[in-house]
Amino acid sequence: MLVISAGIAEIQTSGKIKLQCMICCGEYSGVLHLCIPKHLALQLKLKALEEREVTLADGSRQLIPYAGPVKVNFSNCTAFVGVMILWEMKCF
Repeated sequence: MLVISAGIAEIQTSGKIKLQCMICCGEYSGVLHLCIPKHLALQLKLKALEEREVTLADGSRQLIPYAGPVKVNFSNCTAFVGVMILWEMKCF
C-alpha cells in the first residue's frame, strides 16, 4: 500500500529566497530529486547546472534542466535535494 503525504513545504535556495508550496509525495517513493515547474524555478532564481535525461510515465525520454541544491522543509523534516525543472504542470 502506498501512503501519500500532502501538505505545505518550504523551499529555500542558497540565495535565501523562500517559497511555500503544496506538495504530495509517496512515503516509499525513493524520490531523490524535487520536480518543479519552470515558473517556480524562475521565482527561486534557480539556474540550470546541467541537463539530465529522465524517463517519463509514457516511456519516452527527455533532457531537462537540473539545478540545486535547495533546502526543503516538510512535515518536520529537512533535506537538501537537486531540482528537476519541468514544463508547466497541472494538478489533477
